[in-house]
Amino acid sequence: MENTLKKCPYDGRRFIPKRSNQIYASSESRVAFHNRKYKVNRRKLDAINNKLFNNYIIVKEFIENDKEIQLNDKYLIGKGFNFKYITHLIKKDNFTFYGLYDFFFCKVSNEETKFFTNGSN
Repeated sequence: MENTLKKCPYDGRRFIPKRSNQIYASSESRVAFHNRKYKVNRRKLDAINNKLFNNYIIVKEFIENDKEIQLNDKYLIGKGFNFKYITHLIKKDNFTFYGLYDFFFCKVSNEETKFFTNGSN
C-alpha cells in the first residue's frame, strides 16, 4: 500500500491510512463525524417522539387493564393528548383506525374517541 497522506473529513488532520479503504484518522473521528451529521435529524425526531410518547402515557393511564375505553375529546386534549400524532393507520371495513404504538383508536362521535389495546400490555 502506498504511504500517501489522507485528510480526515471530521477534523481535517492528515494521516497515513492503515488500510486502503480507511477514510477517517481514527475510529473516534468516524463516530464523531456521524454523530454530528445526524444530530439535527435526531433532534427533529425527538420532538415528534416526545409527543407520541406523551399520547401513549395518557392512553395507558386510562386503559389500564381494560381492552377498550371511550373518552371525551376535550378531556383528552385537556390532559395534553394531541390527535395529530399517530404511529400508523389501519383501514378495515370502511373504518379508519389510528395507531399509537400498540393502541388503536377511532372516532365514535364528534366529541368521543374509543381506544383499543391489542392485548399485549
